[in-house]
Amino acid sequence: MIFEKFEPFQITCKNDSDKTFIWCPIRNKWLVFTPEEWVRQQWIQYFLSLNYPKGWIISEYSLNYQNKKNIRLDLALLTKKQDILLLAEFKKMNYKIGIQDLEQVIRYASYLNPEYILVSNYQKSYVWNQQSKEWILI
Repeated sequence: MIFEKFEPFQITCKNDSDKTFIWCPIRNKWLVFTPEEWVRQQWIQYFLSLNYPKGWIISEYSLNYQNKKNIRLDLALLTKKQDILLLAEFKKMNYKIGIQDLEQVIRYASYLNPEYILVSNYQKSYVWNQQSKEWILI
């Protein structure tokens, strides 16, 4: 599935000294504003607008990958049983999403086994579903 961009949500930001910060309602803290963080916060607001429970959204979560290195997940949506429903990778707007981005999220997905993966730069968003151990663009 290829989503065209949705209307942007109002995101809370503030300036402090020479930096701009963006509020993350999932982590309950101010984060340094980056173009990628803006995209992540848009998706968080989108999922919250669908009444997805805050406690089932994980943002910027680090974990040990195959006991070798730590990986950072941009966003994961959990199920009621706390399994990973969707694993997302976000890029800044105007970034041309390529095969390397899909390969990155598939590496993580092979370890975490989500039902869906999402790669988005806000302007274009791609969703794949795992079927018979293959990722199918839906």
